[in-house]
Order: sequence, then structure tokens, then C-alpha cells
Amino acid sequence: SKNNYFQLVLVVGRAGTNKTKLLKHYCHTHGFSITNLSLELSSRLLELSSRSRALRASSIFTEIINQNEFPIVLDNIEVLFLNDLKLNPLSLLQNLSRNGPIIASWPGYIDNSKLYYAEIGHQEYKEYDIGGIRSIDLN
Repeated sequence: SKNNYFQLVLVVGRAGTNKTKLLKHYCHTHGFSITNLSLELSSRLLELSSRSRALRASSIFTEIINQNEFPIVLDNIEVLFLNDLKLNPLSLLQNLSRNGPIIASWPGYIDNSKLYYAEIGHQEYKEYDIGGIRSIDLN
């Protein structure tokens, strides 16, 4: 299946499930670095006009990934869900994980083979089919 091409592992948990603590411990133990994606991406997007942000967000995210060595560990990925950026966070992560392993914290939950970001009613609520995606569910 196409999912075999992806080297993506999602660490899924709502706020307070210690995703960051777990990732930091993993990185410290294995000598990997961790990227605070919201901090990295938003600092680069701030330099752009709001119109340019949506056009450039995906390529800037790719640049951030390419500046790091695999495996890439991403924390605080919430910026990817901003409606203004018009991104598909799961597809972006999957596509970039074709080049090497990516481990990303996913703020949300899994239920009935669906992956969720935020709660129903939240303006950035998203729902994805999780078929074949490797995940560690902390909820």
C-alpha cells in the first residue's frame, strides 16, 4: 500500500498527555534534536504579508524539515492547522516522511480509525482517516 512509503509516526494526545515530555526524553536518550514547529514556522511567516503566508507556508515547512537530519522530531505542530494557511497537515507530514523518518506530536485523539485535531465546533477542527498511519496513542 502507499502507506509503506511513509516513515511517519504520530504521537497522539490531547493537552496534558505529556507528548512534549515523552518526545524530549526520546530525543535526549537517542541524541536527536527536537523542533518546535510552531515557533520555527511562525517566526518565518511573520516576515511575510498575510497573502504570502498561505502561498509560502508549505515550502517554508519543507525548508525547515530539510534543514534537519533524520529522524526529524516535531513538537507543537498546531501552526499547521491555521485555517489561513490552507494546509493539509497530515498530507504534508506524510509526503515529507517519504524522505526519512518523521516523529510528530499530534494534538488530538484517535477514535474508530479516525484521527482528530481539536474538538467538533472548534474553528480548526479536522478529521482524517488514519488507515495505515503508525501512531502512539497517549489518550
